[in-house]
Amino acid sequence: MHPEELASDTVLVFLHDALGCAESWKDFPEKVVKTTGISAIVYSRPGHGIYTTNPASWDKGYLELEMQFLDKVLNNLKVKHPILIGSSDGGSIALLYAAAYPVKAIVSLAAHYFVEVKTVVGVLKMREEPANSVLREALEKYHGAWTDSLVDNWQNVWTSEEFAKWNISAQLSNINCPALIIQGADDDYSLASHATELAKQIGKNAEVHLIKNCGHFPHKDQPKTTLNLIEKFIKPIL
Repeated sequence: MHPEELASDTVLVFLHDALGCAESWKDFPEKVVKTTGISAIVYSRPGHGIYTTNPASWDKGYLELEMQFLDKVLNNLKVKHPILIGSSDGGSIALLYAAAYPVKAIVSLAAHYFVEVKTVVGVLKMREEPANSVLREALEKYHGAWTDSLVDNWQNVWTSEEFAKWNISAQLSNINCPALIIQGADDDYSLASHATELAKQIGKNAEVHLIKNCGHFPHKDQPKTTLNLIEKFIKPIL
């Protein structure tokens, strides 16, 4: 979306997961726009999507680099009051950004704030065959020739000794905007305590919702429930 097309200074910004891209959100951003009446920006991060260039290997600070890239995107589009909606890695980027810059609000869909053992186990399971081949085949429609490099980056960094120490707990108390924390009760990559503790560390501005019969992607597994929670959260703060 071009700056002149933005309806107001308040804009929804969708931040996809580690293996996602703009297209992998499917019609969920459109539904949020329709129910809230707010314009949205949906973009693919470098290394994601068919039209990307060959991405560099990720390291311990890759999420912080993505937060800096987000700042460039928002500055270029002259977005003054973003509402960040992030899935998994995108949620982590939203947390990092809100801890460093003023935002209107954030919505975290299964964000990570430290490297949980369950997360590493989940990644290791997806590294095994036949799950590994099935994953890559499913992602090829989104990432084309860059599918293998993207999956390799994800698997390598999240199972590395260096990244095992990644933890942004100390920054969470700097988040002073309203924060909606959503996680599936059946998330294969995080315990329920990951979401509840995240909300506690952010403080009084955070609310947490664990959705039953829901895995790592609430907007895909329980779209109606997730959409309702976002609508109820956003409308009072406009």
